[in-house]
Amino acid sequence: MCKETVWRWGEGQQKAFDELMRRFVEGPILVSTDYMSPLCMESDTSNFATGAVLSMLCEDEKWHLCAFVSKGLYYVERNYNVHDKEMLGII
Repeated sequence: MCKETVWRWGEGQQKAFDELMRRFVEGPILVSTDYMSPLCMESDTSNFATGAVLSMLCEDEKWHLCAFVSKGLYYVERNYNVHDKEMLGII
């Protein structure tokens, strides 16, 4: 948003917000890990934190979340080069 833009919260915005809230809480949010199914791990790092997501390919041919983790970087880790931060995220 720009500084000059007027903040408006109307019926459309409320409807979109309610739909997002409904989708965030509809279950199951996490699925139990079946180690015989294909798994995918994704990680990423910013200047302040690192995180990872473990997903599993389920019977509906969609990837579902099994686990996730995030961790803030220590002061020293914030000074790492980009490739070192990415490696830290993988570790």
